[in-house]
Amino acid sequence: MTLLKRINFSLKTSQIQGNTADLEDIQFLFRKLQKLINRINLSPETVRYYAQQVINSRLFQIKQREKSRYLFLTAFIIHQYYSLTDILVDAFLQAVQELSSAANRAAQEELNKQLTATVTKAVKTQENHGDMKRIVDEMK
Repeated sequence: MTLLKRINFSLKTSQIQGNTADLEDIQFLFRKLQKLINRINLSPETVRYYAQQVINSRLFQIKQREKSRYLFLTAFIIHQYYSLTDILVDAFLQAVQELSSAANRAAQEELNKQLTATVTKAVKTQENHGDMKRIVDEMK
């Protein structure tokens, strides 16, 4: 459980992989508790409060809460599930944005190359046309 308390906000691949593995573990627990979670219907503020209590506590302190430890742990699971999901969605959106920007830059570079090639061809064609006109004029 101690390992699941820490969420890494880094966007490095290894950290994203760690968050993904943590999400899989939390998601398993979240799904097992889904009916209970729906039944108790905790507000986001309550979930955040109880989850923070778990995050700030040591395991033996949680075990001492005989009457409320399952409520605290359930809130912790809910909180971590949604927090990890949010972080991974943000990482995904940032990756998509970076790829989109890179694709736009590459497309712009290719367009500039094609435009330069077209202009160069047009200039050469114009020069050739001028040369042909001179030759025709000289033949007269």
